[in-house]
Amino acid sequence: MDRLIIRIGAVTTVLALAVDPFTQQLVQYQQRSVPREIGEMPSVPRSDRYSRGRLFNTQLTMVSSDPPIAQAFVDADFTMQAAVLYGLTQPIEMTTQQLPHKCASGNCTWDAFESLSVCSVCNDLSDKVVEYRDYNVLYTDLQTDNGVGILEMGTAFRLPNGLFIDGFDGWNYTDKYVSLKLPGGIFMTTYGTGNVSETVSLQDVDTLIWAVTFLKVHPPQNTSAVWPNLPLEARECGLYYCVNSYNSSVLSGTLSEEVSEVTSATRDPDSWQVTSSRWAAVLNSSIVSSLEFNNKLSAAPRSDLSLGGKYNVSQTAVNSISSYVSDLFSTSINITHNVTATQQARLNGYIMSDGNLQYKPSSMQAFNTSNDLPATFASLAKSMSNSIRANDDGQKAQAGINYEVVTFYKIEWEWISLHCFFIIAATVFVALTIYQTRMRGTPAWKSSSLAVLSRGLVIGQTFRGAETMAELTRRAKSERACLYGSYSELQQRREDVELEEIILGSSDSSQMVKGARSSVR
Repeated sequence: MDRLIIRIGAVTTVLALAVDPFTQQLVQYQQRSVPREIGEMPSVPRSDRYSRGRLFNTQLTMVSSDPPIAQAFVDADFTMQAAVLYGLTQPIEMTTQQLPHKCASGNCTWDAFESLSVCSVCNDLSDKVVEYRDYNVLYTDLQTDNGVGILEMGTAFRLPNGLFIDGFDGWNYTDKYVSLKLPGGIFMTTYGTGNVSETVSLQDVDTLIWAVTFLKVHPPQNTSAVWPNLPLEARECGLYYCVNSYNSSVLSGTLSEEVSEVTSATRDPDSWQVTSSRWAAVLNSSIVSSLEFNNKLSAAPRSDLSLGGKYNVSQTAVNSISSYVSDLFSTSINITHNVTATQQARLNGYIMSDGNLQYKPSSMQAFNTSNDLPATFASLAKSMSNSIRANDDGQKAQAGINYEVVTFYKIEWEWISLHCFFIIAATVFVALTIYQTRMRGTPAWKSSSLAVLSRGLVIGQTFRGAETMAELTRRAKSERACLYGSYSELQQRREDVELEEIILGSSDSSQMVKGARSSVR
């Protein structure tokens, strides 16, 4: 039984150590977003029709399949131009935050909605690259600093649309002049177009704004690698009009959007039609269907480009955006070279070095420094979509819900189980201790301080007059006291004390009393 009591006491003591951690878990708190009417109604823009930009023709317009001079002039809306440049240089997380939105509480949600947008696509063309031997014509033809022209047989790569890149065998990816034999190299060549028939993999995209084909050399992991064994990326990326579905939310002031293309919102075949019968009679079907700007033939008036029967882009917007991205992503390069006996070379963008880094147009810098072309085009499309949504003709906005973060307290009652078990264990321990004490006749003073206090009369004379702890301690060390005995013994002791007070007064001498004695230390 003694061992059982000891074990129960030990377990109870150990459990007592865990009471505080369990108590802390008893009350849980969590933060929840609760709908609130706070300030202005939350909103994000959406668009059904976009018509920003400038378009005008010469006052005397020639209706012809091949007018002698330019007669259509356009300029994209400046906010769209800024959006293109921002999206070209920033990650999509930053681009998303540029969308104008209202959320007074800093925590808002919106139901899913659709909007006119711009989408992007990128395809890997590695399986379409052809390696062949050719003279290094690009190094000589692309220089703008009047460097030394060198024609030497080397390795080249081409794609089906005529884009190619060549280099000096042994070039080790550096923009430094090495030697006359290895004077420099070509880092990247591009071919951009708004005509789907000139693309490699985007010929089924009938709302194409612009496509760029890339042959891009990357720095090698192995520093000893040289041309033509350097990493070569072959890719085609495009931008096109589309309809997107958005799930927007603001959390702690940060806007995020889940975006998915509405594939059912396709181009209406009756849209983007030439509305002048005179122009319709002289334009071929390829020109009629294309969205690419032509400064001679785009003078022909057209109806809106329509997607899904509900979303529209005006001729002014289509032509001005096409013209702007064409000027931004391409330049006129005079390359009189055939990559095959029948295939003429196509090239309107590049980065190369002959000791001086050179590039045309300036936007090639962004593509050359990008480590992820699909991500760059996704950010570009997102930024253009932001501009379209923010500048919708009707200034449409999607209403949302404000949320306020509220703290809720919850009682987790299962954590109180230890407290209950501890109380039960402690009760059992005390009950068993009392029971054992009674069964054995153990003196009360061994389990209760009240018994000790009851003997104060016996030793009261010893401490009388002492006022400091040091004095009490000194006197206690010289006194012996009886902590138990019969009533008659206690009465006799009291009489002895009273007699001593009369005869001797206060005394510090030791007193002996019958019975078992213990030292008070």
